[in-house]
Amino acid sequence: MEELNFSIIHELDKAAHSSAVSVRYGKEPLDTTDSTVKDLASQLVGLIGQRQSTVLWGQFSENRREGRFPGAVQKLTQEHSFEEFKRLTSVALDELREQIAKESLATGGYVCFFVYRASGESFLLIVMVKEKGAITVNSDLKPTQITEIDFSKLHQAARVNLDRYREALTGGNEEGEEDRLEESATDGAIDRTYLCFIDRKSADSEVAGYFIEAFGCEKGISANRGTKAAIKAVRQYALSRPQLKRKASYIRRTLIEYFRELPDNETVTIDMVVHSVRSSLSADEMPEADELGEYLNSDANKVPAEFRVSKKALDSMTRIKAKTDRWQLSFDDSALGYSDAEIVFNRETETVSLTNVPHETVRAIKKSLDSRNSTSNRRGPTDG
Repeated sequence: MEELNFSIIHELDKAAHSSAVSVRYGKEPLDTTDSTVKDLASQLVGLIGQRQSTVLWGQFSENRREGRFPGAVQKLTQEHSFEEFKRLTSVALDELREQIAKESLATGGYVCFFVYRASGESFLLIVMVKEKGAITVNSDLKPTQITEIDFSKLHQAARVNLDRYREALTGGNEEGEEDRLEESATDGAIDRTYLCFIDRKSADSEVAGYFIEAFGCEKGISANRGTKAAIKAVRQYALSRPQLKRKASYIRRTLIEYFRELPDNETVTIDMVVHSVRSSLSADEMPEADELGEYLNSDANKVPAEFRVSKKALDSMTRIKAKTDRWQLSFDDSALGYSDAEIVFNRETETVSLTNVPHETVRAIKKSLDSRNSTSNRRGPTDG
């Protein structure tokens, strides 16, 4: 965390097996230069992406049940002020109160809001923390003592990348626009994956689903983006490991073939991706894949805990196409090589040669050439 801009704590009080929820609002902004406040923010920001958590990527819903929270976030991106931030926290707390009342087993706690900068980008982080053993606050809900916070103190968390959300809002909503942006995101275009949730993998983690409902969100990213992100990240991971670097292309190809065997739009998990990668490794190489799941689910790669497989995405990543006015060629990149391949590329002459041409194609070529030669012979030499 490079800079803490705004911070405030509110409180929701609810007992398990009860629908009664009371709210206590933090009236004043927290001093973002105070060491205790900064320590709290740093610890909560640092919980994202740890091994005990699963990051669920998503976006704000557009099915008319999103509520008021997305609009409040949009206003914050337009006016980066504490007044707008405080209004947003009030909206969030109202939505949370409504949802938590519906969850019999859910309990209350401190709801911590932060706007901060990290890696050159602005984020909004909302974290529900259990009261006991984590944060000591005074009557104004200002923290006075912070112990080391772990996932046992965490109910749920949501984070919005404000810069990416602003770009998504101005990126247009034409039909197919989201797919176009997501297809090109790996090449540096707009990244519309601006929202994530942190699940602490506990037995009662389903209770905390009210966070997603309260903030008008939906889990998941497009099949196109999930498929591409997984393939790209697996290759990058292999290239970063000395023992796997030499076979990075083979590992990538193994994953692609695994995806191809699945029905289109089949749901896969990160664990299934890791299993596919492990199937291409020797016993000595197996330990190199121990951190792959965490790497895929990281903020840098954004491979969700589960996603659908897109055959369209597979084709776009593996097929090479060429076309002129008189011919066209399309082939899978696995058929390409410098020698002993179905399609041989000569780097010096920049030409390709086809081998293992199907018999039907050979017959058609011969028939066409023979017909052309026969016609030429009947005509005889031209005059002049």
